[in-house]
Amino acid sequence: MGKDGKLEEALGSWAQERGIAVLGVLTSFKSGKDGKGKGVRETAWVVLDLNKKVAGEEGTEAGVDYEELKKRLWAGLEANTDLKLKQRKKVSLDAEKLPSGAAGKVYKQGNAKANRKVTAPALKEILESVDIVGKTKKGKSA
Repeated sequence: MGKDGKLEEALGSWAQERGIAVLGVLTSFKSGKDGKGKGVRETAWVVLDLNKKVAGEEGTEAGVDYEELKKRLWAGLEANTDLKLKQRKKVSLDAEKLPSGAAGKVYKQGNAKANRKVTAPALKEILESVDIVGKTKKGKSA
Protein backbone atom coordinates (compact mmCIF):
# COMPACT_ATOMS: atom_id res chain seq x y z
CA MET A 1 0.00 0.00 0.00
CA GLY A 2 2.73 2.39 0.98
CA LYS A 3 5.31 2.75 -1.72
CA ASP A 4 8.12 1.54 0.52
CA GLY A 5 6.29 -1.33 2.26
CA LYS A 6 6.66 0.20 5.72
CA LEU A 7 2.92 0.08 6.37
CA GLU A 8 2.79 -3.67 5.72
CA GLU A 9 5.80 -4.26 7.95
CA ALA A 10 4.32 -2.12 10.74
CA LEU A 11 0.93 -3.86 10.56
CA GLY A 12 2.53 -7.30 10.58
CA SER A 13 4.92 -6.66 13.45
CA TRP A 14 2.28 -4.87 15.56
CA ALA A 15 -0.17 -7.78 15.17
CA GLN A 16 2.53 -10.42 15.77
CA GLU A 17 3.73 -8.74 18.97
CA ARG A 18 0.18 -8.90 20.33
CA GLY A 19 -0.73 -12.34 19.00
CA ILE A 20 -3.53 -10.94 16.84
CA ALA A 21 -4.71 -13.18 14.00
CA VAL A 22 -7.10 -10.67 12.39
CA LEU A 23 -6.24 -6.98 12.22
CA GLY A 24 -8.56 -4.39 10.71
CA VAL A 25 -7.62 -0.79 10.08
CA LEU A 26 -10.53 1.57 9.47
CA THR A 27 -9.94 4.98 7.91
CA SER A 28 -12.18 7.94 7.11
CA PHE A 29 -11.40 11.14 5.27
CA LYS A 30 -12.96 13.82 3.09
CA SER A 31 -12.50 13.51 -0.66
CA GLY A 32 -11.32 16.33 -2.86
CA LYS A 33 -8.11 18.30 -3.01
CA ASP A 34 -9.16 20.68 -0.26
CA GLY A 35 -10.45 17.92 2.03
CA LYS A 36 -13.93 19.42 2.05
CA GLY A 37 -15.58 16.89 -0.21
CA LYS A 38 -17.72 13.85 0.47
CA GLY A 39 -16.89 11.55 3.41
CA VAL A 40 -15.02 8.40 2.35
CA ARG A 41 -14.12 5.27 4.32
CA GLU A 42 -11.60 2.56 3.52
CA THR A 43 -10.57 -0.54 5.42
CA ALA A 44 -7.47 -2.71 5.36
CA TRP A 45 -7.57 -6.24 6.78
CA VAL A 46 -4.67 -8.53 7.57
CA VAL A 47 -4.88 -12.18 8.61
CA LEU A 48 -1.74 -13.61 10.21
CA ASP A 49 -0.99 -17.29 10.58
CA LEU A 50 0.05 -17.45 14.23
CA ASN A 51 1.24 -21.03 13.70
CA LYS A 52 4.12 -19.71 11.58
CA LYS A 53 7.34 -19.21 13.48
CA VAL A 54 8.43 -15.67 14.15
CA ALA A 55 12.19 -15.18 13.79
CA GLY A 56 13.84 -16.41 16.99
CA GLU A 57 10.59 -17.61 18.60
CA GLU A 58 8.71 -20.86 18.72
CA GLY A 59 5.50 -21.02 16.69
CA THR A 60 2.23 -21.07 18.55
CA GLU A 61 -0.12 -24.01 18.57
CA ALA A 62 -3.29 -22.04 18.03
CA GLY A 63 -5.00 -24.83 16.08
CA VAL A 64 -6.59 -22.34 13.71
CA ASP A 65 -7.23 -23.17 10.07
CA TYR A 66 -5.93 -19.88 8.68
CA GLU A 67 -6.84 -20.65 5.09
CA GLU A 68 -10.46 -21.16 6.17
CA LEU A 69 -10.31 -18.03 8.34
CA LYS A 70 -9.09 -15.91 5.41
CA LYS A 71 -11.68 -17.39 3.07
CA ARG A 72 -14.55 -16.76 5.47
CA LEU A 73 -13.35 -13.29 6.50
CA TRP A 74 -13.04 -12.05 2.91
CA ALA A 75 -16.37 -13.62 1.90
CA GLY A 76 -18.17 -12.32 5.00
CA LEU A 77 -16.85 -8.78 4.64
CA GLU A 78 -17.59 -8.63 0.92
CA ALA A 79 -21.12 -9.99 1.42
CA ASN A 80 -22.02 -7.56 4.22
CA THR A 81 -24.77 -5.25 2.95
CA ASP A 82 -24.28 -2.68 5.72
CA LEU A 83 -20.63 -2.01 4.84
CA LYS A 84 -20.87 -2.38 1.04
CA LEU A 85 -17.17 -3.15 0.65
CA LYS A 86 -15.48 -3.32 -2.74
CA GLN A 87 -11.89 -4.50 -3.00
CA ARG A 88 -9.52 -1.77 -4.16
CA LYS A 89 -7.90 -2.67 -7.46
CA LYS A 90 -5.16 -0.05 -7.53
CA VAL A 91 -4.34 -0.16 -3.81
CA SER A 92 -3.25 -3.37 -2.12
CA LEU A 93 -1.06 -4.69 0.65
CA ASP A 94 2.23 -6.17 -0.54
CA ALA A 95 2.17 -9.82 0.64
CA GLU A 96 5.97 -9.96 0.43
CA LYS A 97 6.25 -7.22 3.06
CA LEU A 98 3.79 -8.91 5.44
CA PRO A 99 4.98 -11.70 7.76
CA SER A 100 5.22 -15.23 6.34
CA GLY A 101 1.78 -16.75 5.89
CA ALA A 102 -0.06 -13.42 6.24
CA ALA A 103 -2.54 -12.06 3.72
CA GLY A 104 -4.26 -8.73 3.41
CA LYS A 105 -6.89 -6.87 1.43
CA VAL A 106 -7.87 -3.23 1.11
CA TYR A 107 -11.47 -2.19 0.55
CA LYS A 108 -13.35 0.96 -0.32
CA GLN A 109 -16.44 1.17 1.86
CA GLY A 110 -19.59 2.01 -0.10
CA ASN A 111 -21.51 3.04 3.02
CA ALA A 112 -19.47 5.92 4.47
CA LYS A 113 -21.89 6.20 7.40
CA ALA A 114 -21.06 2.67 8.63
CA ASN A 115 -18.44 3.27 11.32
CA ARG A 116 -16.72 0.95 13.83
CA LYS A 117 -20.06 0.42 15.55
CA VAL A 118 -21.29 -1.31 12.39
CA THR A 119 -17.99 -2.98 11.47
CA ALA A 120 -17.32 -4.57 14.87
CA PRO A 121 -20.60 -6.53 15.06
CA ALA A 122 -20.17 -7.64 11.44
CA LEU A 123 -16.67 -8.92 12.18
CA LYS A 124 -17.86 -10.61 15.37
CA GLU A 125 -20.62 -12.40 13.45
CA ILE A 126 -18.13 -13.61 10.83
CA LEU A 127 -15.61 -14.84 13.40
CA GLU A 128 -18.21 -16.50 15.61
CA SER A 129 -19.66 -18.44 12.68
CA VAL A 130 -16.52 -20.60 12.67
CA ASP A 131 -14.84 -22.27 15.62
CA ILE A 132 -11.05 -22.26 15.83
CA VAL A 133 -10.65 -25.49 13.85
CA GLY A 134 -12.69 -24.33 10.87
CA LYS A 135 -16.08 -25.88 11.59
CA THR A 136 -19.38 -24.10 11.78
CA LYS A 137 -21.04 -23.53 15.15
CA LYS A 138 -23.48 -26.31 14.35
CA GLY A 139 -20.61 -28.80 14.13
CA LYS A 140 -20.82 -29.20 10.36
CA SER A 141 -17.64 -29.16 8.39
CA ALA A 142 -16.88 -25.78 6.83
